[in-house]
Amino acid sequence: MLDFLYFLTPIFRIRQIGTMMLFTFKRKVSLIFCLVGNALYCNSAIAITPNAVDLNGVYFTPILTLNETYDDNIWNASGIEGDPVQASWVTTIQPQLNLSAIDRLNVYEIDYRLKHSEYHSKDDENKTEHFLSTSADMEFTTRHRLKLSAKHTKQQEDRDSTNRNPLNNESANKYQYSELAALYGFGAKAAKMYIDLGLEGQNYKYLNNRYSASQTHLRDHDTLSALIRANYNYSAKTRFILETQYSDYSYKSSNLDNEVWRYLAGVNWQPSAKLGTLAKFGVQDKTFSDAGIDDASNQVWEAAINWSPKTYSLFTLSTSNKTEEGSATESFINTDQYNIAWQHEWLTRLVTNLKYTFEKNKYGLLNDLGTARQDDVNKYLVSISYAFRNWLGFELGYEYVNQNSNFDINSYDRNQIYLNTKMSL
Repeated sequence: MLDFLYFLTPIFRIRQIGTMMLFTFKRKVSLIFCLVGNALYCNSAIAITPNAVDLNGVYFTPILTLNETYDDNIWNASGIEGDPVQASWVTTIQPQLNLSAIDRLNVYEIDYRLKHSEYHSKDDENKTEHFLSTSADMEFTTRHRLKLSAKHTKQQEDRDSTNRNPLNNESANKYQYSELAALYGFGAKAAKMYIDLGLEGQNYKYLNNRYSASQTHLRDHDTLSALIRANYNYSAKTRFILETQYSDYSYKSSNLDNEVWRYLAGVNWQPSAKLGTLAKFGVQDKTFSDAGIDDASNQVWEAAINWSPKTYSLFTLSTSNKTEEGSATESFINTDQYNIAWQHEWLTRLVTNLKYTFEKNKYGLLNDLGTARQDDVNKYLVSISYAFRNWLGFELGYEYVNQNSNFDINSYDRNQIYLNTKMSL
């Protein structure tokens, strides 16, 4: 993700709020981060400019997002016999509180968001999720930088085929996630060469369905990851990248313990203010501790092209390959993803978005038993947003997802029509 931030830097502008320099985006940040974060759809693409309250050098920003959605398949159900489709209107309320401060070149931030969703046709699907994060981005000198961050969330997944089976008497899977991360940068970014060193720890723990049909206790695990990246500034417009990543996955109750090595080489090329590119390619080796589970080796990549022919229009192409951890039914999930998007600012306050994503998901077999699952996923989004005031914005949108799987129970279509309202001070 850090490379994408470097890649997009020229698109950002700096806006002064009191004595604090805040990075904002000229109505484009939501689109870019949705795409490069491997998620086509974000909570809201509404661009508002909230006024931070100055609390003696600490800036407080409250934001409230209201969403009304008609969802014709809240469970991602296939519709085949025994797996009925359930539709519902869904009302979502998201209050968010942000505290930030700056001390010379050091930026500190704490952010909390609550997300409560009411399903009007299915009360037992109602859920409340929590998202807490904090970060300290410090620049001691031009040659020494350190970013520290921490996250803790409590979330609920969409129902899967096991949850939906009435014989299992299960609700949707709930889990909590914690993360601690540090990224140290050595060397001036304007110098010929500089390096990044990263360390990250993660913890996943499922909170329900632990010993019922879903056996979610088998998915509890800790992850320890390390990163070393060398950056070589060939010219003012070109930066070459060499990167090695290591991750150790340690499971509490299953035999999925494994180690992953990733080796990537790439280039960040920005020939003009209108065009920017980033491409990294390499290999990944995933080795399981259990000799009965097949190891996996594959090519990996991250690439994106941003083209802005006009200051008010942006086209984005991106693609990536990622491998996620498995569960009680698969050893891993490998995903190839391809995105294309267009965002256009017709008027100062009126913006439209068109987005398309294609994903191919391949599931690793456990103990070479059965047939490996494969999914082809198509996602479409069209939306229009209007900033009525600097502190008040609206977005009307339509999303369609089609998933075709070699297991019929995992194939589905899903349509959502939504209206978002975002407001602040």
